[in-house]
Parts: sequence; C-alpha cells; structure tokens
Amino acid sequence: MPENEIVIYKRGQEVTKAPKRLPPELLQIIMLDDIQVALSKLNEHNKKEEFQGGLIDERNLEVTDRVQSMTFIGDWPFASLINAFFINDGGKTAYIGINHTDEYFTIKPGETRTVDRAGAEERIALIFYWSDNGETTSVRVNGEY
Repeated sequence: MPENEIVIYKRGQEVTKAPKRLPPELLQIIMLDDIQVALSKLNEHNKKEEFQGGLIDERNLEVTDRVQSMTFIGDWPFASLINAFFINDGGKTAYIGINHTDEYFTIKPGETRTVDRAGAEERIALIFYWSDNGETTSVRVNGEY
C-alpha cells in the first residue's frame, strides 16, 4: 500500500481506499458526526445532573405595596417550578405575576390558586408579588419542582 493512500477499515476489514484529499462534503459529515456524539454525551451528563421533581418547596411571602420577586433558579435545586399552589392567609388582596409582572392574577383573602406549568415551555422561574397601596398581606406558596 502506498504511503500517501488513506484506507478506511471496518472492524479490521478494508472497506475502501480513499484518495489523499477528501471531499469537503465527507469532511462535513465526519465533523457533524463528531459533534453529534459530543452533544449526546453532554445531554446524558445534564440528565444526570438535573433535578427530576418530587420536591415540595414551601415559602411564605410578606406582600407589601412594593413589587417584590422571588426566584427559584438561583439556589438548589437550580430548577424552575412545575406548579405552584398559592394561599392568601392575610386580610388583603394580593397580586401575583408568574415570570412577568404584566401577566398577573389576583388572590383575595382566603382564596387559593393553582398554577400548573407541567406541559408548558416556560416553567415558573420567578414569582412577582404586590398588594394595593398601603396594604400588606401574607401569601403561602407551595411549589413542586
């Protein structure tokens, strides 16, 4: 076999002799296959590192007339909530925004509200909360990762 000849083997058998200069299309296929293998390995690693649900996170919110926020992705388990159950334990109305302040709902005293994002593309990463001017109230949040 000449020194400058490239030979492709499959399990020890010579499949084909390739020219020394490979066409760009073949090089692209080889490179894309390498990228696909690397991405598969990364995805497997990320699945092992990702928290897989079942944990209930209970928090109490002291709601004032100032817009406040609470994040779930900044601390362990570094994941957005799948769903959240809100209970207004206070005596005043509270306003709750999920991920954005412009899309909010109202919880009156004694009311509850469930937000389920199990099938949604955007889960619950941030909760914004506030009340009317000069009022304060208390809201409990039970979230599931």
